[in-house]
Amino acid sequence: GAEPPRLAISRITPKEVRIDYTSPRQMISLGIGIINSIAEHYKEKVSINRSTIPGGTRLTIQKL
Repeated sequence: GAEPPRLAISRITPKEVRIDYTSPRQMISLGIGIINSIAEHYKEKVSINRSTIPGGTRLTIQKL
C-alpha cells in the first residue's frame, strides 16, 4: 500500500508556522492549494515560502 506523507509542524512565532513534508509522491502542491484556500475562506492573507529539504519540502507560512 501507499505510505502516507510525513509532516513535522512547528510554530515559529505567533504568526509563523513551519511544515516539513516528506513523501516519495511529492504532492506538496496539493497542500499549498489547501492552505491558500483555507486562508481565502477565512479572509486571511498569508505568504508561503517553499524550500527543499532532504527527501521533501519545507513550507514556512506567515500570516500577514
